[in-house]
Amino acid sequence: MMHFLNSHTTEKRNLFFPVSVINLFICTCWILLLTSCSTYTKKNQVNHPRWGEIKGVVYDNSEQAKPVPLAIVELSTDSMSAVFQTKSNNNGEFEFRETKPGSYHLSIDARQFREATIRGVRVAPDSITSIIVRLAGLGGSQIDVSDAPLFQWMEILPQPTHKEGK
Repeated sequence: MMHFLNSHTTEKRNLFFPVSVINLFICTCWILLLTSCSTYTKKNQVNHPRWGEIKGVVYDNSEQAKPVPLAIVELSTDSMSAVFQTKSNNNGEFEFRETKPGSYHLSIDARQFREATIRGVRVAPDSITSIIVRLAGLGGSQIDVSDAPLFQWMEILPQPTHKEGK
């Protein structure tokens, strides 16, 4: 076996397999491995449709158009095969993210209001469909939701105990 002595060090190196050839071999193996993994992933990857989004606001039917919080908003397909549900927030806002493109029905139900249904809500790929809903009060009357509490707070405190006879 032939060896040579490096002029800067006293280290012996093998002439038949220099370090650069071994490094080249290792790098080539890594490249082949990574390429085969990415090709396998691309072949087996499922192409999902591009999603759309629905955003909206629920208001009462008053002149001030006050937001209706906690309204139940239901999104269903025309064939009723899929139903999704959310609630409006304190500002009356709601949203359905990652919605498959197509045609939907939107139903909105809130306490003290008539239920509303909007048919033919279209969702397009990579877009946001905006919806504004005005709900009429039950019995044709307008309901003021600005002063209605979103929830009622009740605190239960323990009763003091009295020790007798001491």
